[in-house]
Amino acid sequence: MPVRELLERILRVIKRKLCLKEICDIMCRKSINQRKKNRAYLMKKTLILSVMGIVIFCFFSRVPAQETVSFLSFRFAPGINIPVGNSADNFKVGGIGSIMAFYKPPIRTPVYLGADIGYGFSGYTLDMESSLNLLSIGALIGTELPFGRLAADIFAGGGFYYGFTKDVLGTTQGGMNPYISAGGSLSFYLSPTLAIGLGSSYRAYLGKPQSVLNGITVQLGTTYRYSLRGEQRFAPPSSMRPGLLKLTEVQTEGVFPVFYQYYDDHPIGKAVLENWESGSVQDIKVTVFIKRYMDSPKIYEVPGELKRGEKKEIGLYALFTEKVLEITEGTKVAADFAVDYTFKGQAKKIEHVETIKLEHRNASIWDDDRRAAAFVTAKDPTVLKFAKSLAGMVRENSIQAVDYNMQVAMAVHRALSLYGVSYVVDPKTPYIEYVKNKHAIDFLQFPRQTLEYKAGDCDDLSILYAALLESVSVDTAFITVPDHIYIAFALDVEPDDLEKNYSRPEDFILQGGRAWIPIEVTEVNESFLKAWEIGAKQWRDFSPLHKAGFYPMADAWKLFEPVGLPGSSDIIFPGEEQAHRAYIAELRRFVDREISGKVKQLRDEIAKSGENPRLVNKLGVLYAKYGMYDRAEEQFNMIVSRREYTPALMNLGNIYYLRNNQAKALEYYNRAYQLDPYNPGVLVCLLRTHRDLENTTQAQKSFEQLAKVSPEMADEYRYLFEGGETSARAGEAEAASILQWEE
Repeated sequence: MPVRELLERILRVIKRKLCLKEICDIMCRKSINQRKKNRAYLMKKTLILSVMGIVIFCFFSRVPAQETVSFLSFRFAPGINIPVGNSADNFKVGGIGSIMAFYKPPIRTPVYLGADIGYGFSGYTLDMESSLNLLSIGALIGTELPFGRLAADIFAGGGFYYGFTKDVLGTTQGGMNPYISAGGSLSFYLSPTLAIGLGSSYRAYLGKPQSVLNGITVQLGTTYRYSLRGEQRFAPPSSMRPGLLKLTEVQTEGVFPVFYQYYDDHPIGKAVLENWESGSVQDIKVTVFIKRYMDSPKIYEVPGELKRGEKKEIGLYALFTEKVLEITEGTKVAADFAVDYTFKGQAKKIEHVETIKLEHRNASIWDDDRRAAAFVTAKDPTVLKFAKSLAGMVRENSIQAVDYNMQVAMAVHRALSLYGVSYVVDPKTPYIEYVKNKHAIDFLQFPRQTLEYKAGDCDDLSILYAALLESVSVDTAFITVPDHIYIAFALDVEPDDLEKNYSRPEDFILQGGRAWIPIEVTEVNESFLKAWEIGAKQWRDFSPLHKAGFYPMADAWKLFEPVGLPGSSDIIFPGEEQAHRAYIAELRRFVDREISGKVKQLRDEIAKSGENPRLVNKLGVLYAKYGMYDRAEEQFNMIVSRREYTPALMNLGNIYYLRNNQAKALEYYNRAYQLDPYNPGVLVCLLRTHRDLENTTQAQKSFEQLAKVSPEMADEYRYLFEGGETSARAGEAEAASILQWEE
């Protein structure tokens, strides 16, 4: 249609004062084909609106019920309107602006109602300088679906609009008709009350015989939300709502660095979880993190669920690093607590900061006497150096009849006295006072510190003694009696053999199927025997009254693992010769005590028997077993000076063998062999000595004869002939361990 003809028709309409719908109808009726096209478009539009309605209905029916909260929201949304369908042939892209209000009623159905006031405009594509202006007011209904801080909503609505434009003469023409719309938006909440969002909708401004303008709007909006009812100010997406699971009544009575490994599965304190959500919460995880002293947060999973309004007391756990052992003075630190949980399928989290105190590294309490085990650092380099040098000395000079562990304990006791360690009561933290108050903080020294200070309380000396003995594989235990603590160490003997082998079996403690010797550590500057005697008396006094505690170190370490004290020290230990003399003197005192009664009894029997060689030899063997070789040799020589006696000859050979005089030993063994060539013991002595002297032929002959006389002993001592770990002499102590004294 020519432009001139179109303008003439518009002027005729204006003269007849036609309404806006007639103007638009004239503008759209360009041809019959175009009108058919418009009808097809209306059918598509109707189908789209129907599908959207179905989607909205299905959405309402599937969204889970929300809390009965209520809110009021206001949204301002400017944007653009893009004509579609036949409207795209007549109109240009225009602008649109809306002011909307939404109201969520206090019902469980996730639906809101709203009102919409808008203004839009769009220019003609015809050759005329004007545009179509649209003022609208309507209502809408929608629902909202939360995704964290994001929220998506879908709505549908409608109302009335007033459209107006100016004709070529500048006269304003207009009219009112209904409109319908449907769309959705995606909003992001910057705060609990403010959100920005992007939305799109389809709008159809209806008219007769067809729509005036159909378009797709794209709008950028800002929303303000105000809560009318509910536990929060508004009902944003559930994961945005502040967590209502509360962590209260956080209590820590102080954290002790020496137990930093213990806190991995034992709480540093406790707290209470209170559920103020509207329903049960699940998957509760409590984390504790203290900067600098932890590598990562410690997570504790609370079992089960917590119902609405329920309270539950929980433990607080922490996995510290060795950094805490650098704390020499108590310090306060900030502990970050967090609780993660699930509520109605949504993950939530609350955080809590609490100030707690980390005690100094020497701090401990006496609510459990086994706590002292954490200070028993048997692997401390200083402790190992001190103890192993003593153990080596004992091994070279030990005697067969005395338990090796006892000899090591004697050496440790005397070495500490030589080193200058003494018992001193700390006036600030005396054990006798602190043990009465189970939660008073005591100062316990690590073994290395006690060696550096050369002084300590009963608890400090007990820790030092235990560490030194444990470092050389001697098992120890703490003993506690009223107002006091000391130690015991285990022997490598059967409890049933105590009465047979020891003169005072009542001074031993029988615990766990083992024999133990109690040592009063405060008697560090007295003899070992006196420390043993006092320790045994205390056990006998309090054990029947059930006032004595016995805590093996191996068991205590399972709960309170020992920790390494940072740093090192340069300690000068007692001289080897001086320590050796002190140890030998202590050992002799014990031996004299043990054999004095037996010696007297044997001497009486010898005198009555007229110096019976069997009894004289038995006395010599008693001396030899306790390392008194000079006295033993005297008894054996007394016999052989009168007659050839096989046991005495063998025992004299043993003494010279221990003195590393194999040639002299072989002389006595050969004399015994001449008397008793089928004696298995004599053959073993010959085999051993020929092997040491590298007399291969004689050694083989002795072994073959031993195999004929006693195949069992030949198998037992085959290593002497074929070679083995004991073929090379390792000193007097090792040699004595394989010698058999003939009685």
